[in-house]
Amino acid sequence: MELIFNSRQVKCPVCNHSFQFRSPGNGSASLERRDPDMCPHYQGANPLYYTAWVCPSCGYAALKEHFSSLTTRERDMLRLARDGAKDHQKHDFTQAERNLFAAMLSLQLALKCYQHRSLPPEVRAGVELRLAWICRYGNDRKREKVYLEKAIALYGEAYNQGLASTTQMSEAMVAYLIGTMHHRIGRSQEALDWFLKAIQGDPDKGDVFRMAREQIFEAKESIRFFEYLSEVEILRPLEIEEIAMLSTQLQHRTVRPGKTICQEGEPGQSMFIAMAGTTRISIGDREVVRIAPGEVFGEMSLLTGHPRVATVVAEDTVELLEIDRVVFKTILQANPPVATEIARIVSERQHQNDRLMGEMLPEGTPESAQERQSGESLLNRVKSYFELP
Repeated sequence: MELIFNSRQVKCPVCNHSFQFRSPGNGSASLERRDPDMCPHYQGANPLYYTAWVCPSCGYAALKEHFSSLTTRERDMLRLARDGAKDHQKHDFTQAERNLFAAMLSLQLALKCYQHRSLPPEVRAGVELRLAWICRYGNDRKREKVYLEKAIALYGEAYNQGLASTTQMSEAMVAYLIGTMHHRIGRSQEALDWFLKAIQGDPDKGDVFRMAREQIFEAKESIRFFEYLSEVEILRPLEIEEIAMLSTQLQHRTVRPGKTICQEGEPGQSMFIAMAGTTRISIGDREVVRIAPGEVFGEMSLLTGHPRVATVVAEDTVELLEIDRVVFKTILQANPPVATEIARIVSERQHQNDRLMGEMLPEGTPESAQERQSGESLLNRVKSYFELP
């Protein structure tokens, strides 16, 4: 469906160039959900892509509410800073529609311009948080973490020194946002501290109180998950901070008795850690082994993307943690050397499983005992699958 854009004439307060700013019209997007840190997910054109106005002539940029309100000193400083700048030319901002790259660039330009303006830290924090959301849309979790850490620092500065009178957010909301960002990057204990501050800052028990209380439960669950992940052999090469991040990004699942968790031959891109209950693993019509709490399965699908080599069924009510490729890719790309040790551990596990199962894997399956590869060969496959150097 072709987008319909609203248009308005705007005059750049820095270079005096007049241009048309276009944004999607009403009805071009519908909000589907928000993440705990308020990151919006839309169906249709994403309004977040258009929150920063950019002068296509000089590259001056700011959020709509800050675009025209320059002091004489700020205008002079920005004219000097933008003189000869070409970074805005990476995208043609005379075009109406913006993609992910254009959204990222527009917010980065706004941040550069905010460096020359007397704005409270919570304003810059809001832009850093929006940049983290843009990275999230693109599954770039490494850069998302960088922007979240910057937003945490700026929001923390604002909270400690007191919010500006023009700030529409309450201190309780700022504390809540800081808590959600800590939780997202794996700092669950710090998140708990900020959620408690948010609750204390909302004595009327409004929306912030409710959201913070829900997130306290999530943070406590992540701490519980962290304890399980710390005992998983495959994950032991990871740093504590990396395991903590995994504990906040994985999926927690409860499976009823008799339900199939994964099916032999189906595509798979995740690994499971059993927390409670017993699962039955079968290859063809033969039961191979049963998985008890604390054990893992599906690691080869996570690391290589190969189809599932066995069917796994819940014997009783099973509690699982599921780690998918997107989450694990963030960890490996941030710390590529750890892939070598993980590949070695998984290769050893596979050979041990061969001996325990008495070479029961059927001929011709991709991961059959006859086709097991060395740790070095597995490492090459892992590097290729996760796009590692």
